[in-house]
Amino acid sequence: MDTTPLCREKATTETYRKLLSLQQRVSKAHRQLIHSYFIVPELLPPQDLSASDSILMDGEHFAHERYGVSSACLYLIRPDWYIGFRGGIADSDRLLDYLARTLTTLGESVMSSSETTVSFSTSQLIHQIYAADEALDADAFVALLTEDVQFRLGSNPLVAGRESVRQIITTFFSTVQGLQHHLIKAWEYGTTVIFQAEVTYIRKDGSQVTVPYVDVLELESARIKDYKIYIDLAPLQQL
Repeated sequence: MDTTPLCREKATTETYRKLLSLQQRVSKAHRQLIHSYFIVPELLPPQDLSASDSILMDGEHFAHERYGVSSACLYLIRPDWYIGFRGGIADSDRLLDYLARTLTTLGESVMSSSETTVSFSTSQLIHQIYAADEALDADAFVALLTEDVQFRLGSNPLVAGRESVRQIITTFFSTVQGLQHHLIKAWEYGTTVIFQAEVTYIRKDGSQVTVPYVDVLELESARIKDYKIYIDLAPLQQL
């Protein structure tokens, strides 16, 4: 996810000072999940931004025209390329509040802990898996998989192909009212990703149960080609 300081305030030395401060606050609060950039309508970086290594030059004003920007402002571009937030420099606290509400809900505070040793792209992938799961969105879940994915959920049989996975996930989501993940640790070894976590299921009657699990993923071109979920689902059926 990118935060792009780009509507009402002109880009002065004071504006850049505020943006640099905001960039530091976002980085401190959200670490690997947020990448922030200054997009400036110049051919050379402004001297006032010499303290930042995240400057994108938009000398031909392509990005500014694309987003209708004529003065300094803030844009939050989600991983799916939708605009999650837009505002002026004075709205910095609103942006921080939005990030805190959104990312904390998805367990981001745990994902960025010292126990999690994965790349930014893999952190984003885990974030997307959790977002799809917690929204009970089977389509968003299978969009992360390769067409010929191999998938196993708990002790269920191994299945192959996106459509087979979609059917399994759709059926499973229909059995719960909701769920929330809590990531404990994550590791990345080449194209293999392993993460240990807990999931709290909200049953249809409103009762809850928390179950530990381990996911093992094999990646191919930023998608999951082999997905094993090692979990005991029996407690979910127990009342």
